[in-house]
Amino acid sequence: MTQDNNDWKRHPDLYLPDGTIVLLADTTVFRVYGGLLAKRSDVFQGLMESSQYLPADGEVYDGCPLVQLQDDAKDVAHFLNATMGGQPMPYPIASAILRLSSKYMVQSLRQQAIRHFGRIIPPSYDELNKVEKYSQVFGTNPSDRPHPFQLLSLFRECQLAWYLPWQYYVVCAYGIEELVEGAIMSNGKKIHLDAFDSQVAILGWNTLCTMSRNIRKLTIVSSAQKCQAKSPCNDTMRLVWMGQAAGPIDSEALSQWDWLASLTGKTITWRPCKACTQVWLMSERDARAAVWLKLPSIFKLPDWESLKREEES
Repeated sequence: MTQDNNDWKRHPDLYLPDGTIVLLADTTVFRVYGGLLAKRSDVFQGLMESSQYLPADGEVYDGCPLVQLQDDAKDVAHFLNATMGGQPMPYPIASAILRLSSKYMVQSLRQQAIRHFGRIIPPSYDELNKVEKYSQVFGTNPSDRPHPFQLLSLFRECQLAWYLPWQYYVVCAYGIEELVEGAIMSNGKKIHLDAFDSQVAILGWNTLCTMSRNIRKLTIVSSAQKCQAKSPCNDTMRLVWMGQAAGPIDSEALSQWDWLASLTGKTITWRPCKACTQVWLMSERDARAAVWLKLPSIFKLPDWESLKREEES
């Protein structure tokens, strides 16, 4: 049964467009991630399992299962903010909490701070595009958001080694000039990496640029066994590569080659056959996944498995 009560109001911050479950407290509705809520709460986990998430005869609101709570709406908002970790926290506050909870060994607070920063760190290659924006995590005021150089320094200082591979990768995207001479922050001041991080990042940047170039080379030599074009698609692809090779190659080896990304669009002037398109897209994706696996070693860090064990210890 679909519910749509005109007296209900959606919570301004906790009604998420891609949420999977709706909670009603008083006259306020919250739309949140049911899977994450179940992971944190035994009660909600039991509810999800018993109802199989969307019961045939259950109440529905905005296409999601509706659960009515006998709790104060403000209390529910505080509870969800703490449980979902969805509230922005300015970087000066978040970094202070992480530093001091690490220094004074307040583990519960340290873990909370780690989870907060973890919202901008992809846990796996398949989740690269699921990280949150800095504005979502730290707030919309530019002065509340950190520069990636600051985060790299903070993660090393607080021994968050499993966050370092990705943060080095983000830092490398600034390019060799800023890695050497420093970058400009939102307040107009220049920030520099320390000598150690600068050396590691510069070497990593060079390696990533080489990997970006090699991924494109690997892509153009792959082809479908039965190319459906009148002239082999690889012949045209090599011409594209020659044009691309003349331009600068960046360090973003985990990002899809722009030209390949355009294959799924409608404005491309030349389109390879479907068979070759599929081979090229899969070949390039596999090559980028291989870069992810090598990311820690690029920056002189232990492998992902070792870093994961350290995270869990």
